[in-house]
Order: sequence, then structure tokens, then C-alpha cells
Amino acid sequence: MACALFLLAPGELTAAPVAPPESQVRFDIPAGPAETALAAMAQAAGISIGWENGAPAFPVKHLSGTMTPAKALRRMLSGSGYQAVRVGPTAYRIQRPIAVLPPPGGAHAAQARAAAGDRARAGAADRVAAQRDRRHGTEAITAGG
Repeated sequence: MACALFLLAPGELTAAPVAPPESQVRFDIPAGPAETALAAMAQAAGISIGWENGAPAFPVKHLSGTMTPAKALRRMLSGSGYQAVRVGPTAYRIQRPIAVLPPPGGAHAAQARAAAGDRARAGAADRVAAQRDRRHGTEAITAGG
């Protein structure tokens, strides 16, 4: 029988029987601390669950039903600020979502560049309108001038 390792905390391991990753598994995990619930889930599903920098500290609700381990993890982590990332056929890592960094110069710089582009487009439209008006002998009143 094959075994997978459950990472209880950095350096602490527990063996669990391996199940195919998309298998439907019957879960009945009581509410409680995430660390305890994740250990019970790993044992029930035969998967490996790990994390860095200590176990996530949040309470989880009772999880009951037949579903894939991936769906069970999504339900268990819902609203916690954590996500499960598959790192192998039967292995998951619990982590905070990776933040998207603002463009160079920060968000304000990006907004300023967008506003400058809007002004440039508006200025070009005003120039085209002025040329059209000169051809027709009329004069336009623009906000900038």
C-alpha cells in the first residue's frame, strides 16, 4: 500500500493512505481549529497538506459530505483568507493568496498615466474639431481654451 505524508507542522509528518486526487471521499470533519481539521481531512482523503511559517490559525466549520479533496479544501478554507494550491498529484500547500503588485511607480502613477492619456486623446479630438470648424467657417468653444 502506498503512503503520502501529511505535514502537520514544519518537520512533523504523519502517514496517510493515498487516494486518487479526483476521487470522491466521504468527509465528516467536526468544527474546530484549522490545524486539527486539516489533519483529519488529510487522513480521510489520503492526501498530503502542508504550509509554511506555522499552521494556519482560524476556526473551521463542520464539513460533511461526499466530494473531492480539492472541493473539500475549498469549502473548509472559504472565508479564511487562505487557499489550497495543488503541488503534486496528492499534495496541497495552504497559503495566503499571492498579492498582485501595482505597476512601477505605484497605483497613483498608473492613474496619472491613464489621466494623461485621456487628456492627450481629448486634446487630439479638440484639434480635429477645430480644423473641421475652420474649414466650415465656424468656431468651436472648448473647455481648455
